[in-house]
Amino acid sequence: MKVYLDDIRTPSYHEEGVEWRHWIVVRTVDNFARLVRTGLVTEVSVDYVLEHSDPNYTGVDALRELLRYCVDHPGYAPHIRIHSAHDEGIKLMQEMCDKIAQLYNLVE
Repeated sequence: MKVYLDDIRTPSYHEEGVEWRHWIVVRTVDNFARLVRTGLVTEVSVDYVLEHSDPNYTGVDALRELLRYCVDHPGYAPHIRIHSAHDEGIKLMQEMCDKIAQLYNLVE
């Protein structure tokens, strides 16, 4: 299962070299976390700003939920994409991605 978290955007059929039509679009961190907890998510694409649909949360919160699940389920590590224009948000989300990768010695 592939999950796309964004407050307003829906990916077009084919952009950035990615086939998006089989992705599940979610608008809230809670819905994102519910799908992650199924253990069936193989790839995620996360936006930082969620103010239109989940104003108290950001993409960092979503990745924190993913990190928690990865810690509790060794070997679970979906591919992560960041689709955001928010420079500081990208930096913060990349730091969270690095923490997830460190669980599996994917980065030093």
